[in-house]
This record gives sequence, structure tokens and C-alpha cells, in this order.
Amino acid sequence: MYDINVFEPFRRRGYGSAILAAAEELVAHEGRTALALDVVGGNEAAIAMYRHSGYEVSSMSMRKNL
Repeated sequence: MYDINVFEPFRRRGYGSAILAAAEELVAHEGRTALALDVVGGNEAAIAMYRHSGYEVSSMSMRKNL
């Protein structure tokens, strides 16, 4: 999964978690056993939501602007 976007005025109301739960249900219904997602490293709110939903870091990409 690449993007879950909730407009700023509606954040922290459970919409992101609901979207994620619905996606998980759809993926499981298709017989899949895992769901992977990308998250921007500095997006602490999203990282916290994903961790709360049981996601763990499986890989990491790093970069440095020169």
C-alpha cells in the first residue's frame, strides 16, 4: 500500500485506522496473508498508527541531501 491520505481537518478521528482496517479486510478476503505499506520516515503520526495496528519495520531506506 502506498498512500493513505486523510485531510488535515479530519486527522486523529480514526479515519486512517478505519481505512487501514478496510484494506486489510479486502486483502484477507482475497486470500492474501500479508499487507505491506510504505511510510515517510518523518511522518511520526502515521508510524504510530501503523505500529498500533500491528505493523513492524521490515526494511528501511535512507538518504542524505547534499
